[in-house]
Amino acid sequence: MSSIIEDTVAVALGNLGRVRAKFNGLEGVFILVIQEHAQVATLLARAEMSTDPEKRAELWAKIRPELLAHESAEAQTIYRDVEARPEFADLERHHEEEAEKLRGVIQNVDSAAFASSQWEGCINQVHEAVARNARREEEDYFPRIQAFIGAGRAEELEQQYSQVKQALLLSL
Repeated sequence: MSSIIEDTVAVALGNLGRVRAKFNGLEGVFILVIQEHAQVATLLARAEMSTDPEKRAELWAKIRPELLAHESAEAQTIYRDVEARPEFADLERHHEEEAEKLRGVIQNVDSAAFASSQWEGCINQVHEAVARNARREEEDYFPRIQAFIGAGRAEELEQQYSQVKQALLLSL
């Protein structure tokens, strides 16, 4: 039962992220990605609070593929769309650095026992990495990219991002 409630809360907070993105003038793929940021942040917070190894395992089984597919789909769609532009070289480089750090802390969680205090520290590192990356994207990267590509292209990228992410989720 708590899983249904957690999922509902994650979706509701994701929808708040969607509203915030729209309010800030973002469109298409950026709204979807910000919604996902809010949803996974909610699941990570729940994982951090849990002391039950089974619950931790259940939450991690949801969080891990979501994070990996999300980051890879961003790289293959949003960042690839501007990769050849010199004015966006910093964004692409920083995104890849953040994604590499995230993969590292994900590996740390994977190697920690769900019942251990080590797991608590590792999941906290994941949450911090996700929050830092989301904040940077939402406040800086996405507005800059959308200003360059326009709302129409942001709408087109939403479908591409969703397709790429679905394929990645199926492969994980």
